[in-house]
Amino acid sequence: MSDLVWRFWHLKPGKTYRCRYPGHDRHYQDEVVAVNEGEWSRSVWLLHGHDIAVYYPQQELVVADDWGYRTNLTYSRLNAIFWRVGLSFFRVFLCGFFVYGFMRDHETDTYYLMPPGGLKIHLRTREVRQGDGDEMPLLRIPGYFFGEFEKTIRYLGRRYGLTLDRILSGDIPREVERRLRRRTKEKIGLIRLLGTEIPATAAR
Repeated sequence: MSDLVWRFWHLKPGKTYRCRYPGHDRHYQDEVVAVNEGEWSRSVWLLHGHDIAVYYPQQELVVADDWGYRTNLTYSRLNAIFWRVGLSFFRVFLCGFFVYGFMRDHETDTYYLMPPGGLKIHLRTREVRQGDGDEMPLLRIPGYFFGEFEKTIRYLGRRYGLTLDRILSGDIPREVERRLRRRTKEKIGLIRLLGTEIPATAAR
């Protein structure tokens, strides 16, 4: 795997073995494809045929996408690829079957919800933008606030079976909102601001 990661960052093609799942034998489990298109030359990591990572060296841009497959395999590959640029990926379970992916930028200590279409990260400026999908606006969470955020969404997921989409859109029962306001004061209002960055004064 380390050899394939090296090939990805140096635009060298490589692959592992053909997928063993029935009907999937037309592609490899892991494959790195180098595309030479001048200024937009790129390296693409394919996992079961899905481009989970794309690197544009001339733009200093990387793209990460789980394609909705929030599995141990997907996130282990993303971590193997992006650890060298200070990015890590993990999952949060709300109530057993609601699973959401997050990315942490260790350089800025900021967490990002993995939206449909993935995330685009500029390596030099550390600017993070949403990928091609537009179903869910980008959500940024400062590192010092993520612990409180995670505890709150886990509680709502286990207790009321709410998805993260409903929590962030403000679709929270009134009794839950009153309880959380007592526990977190003004923070619950900040959690519900979908698509906006949580202010730096939120948890001070």
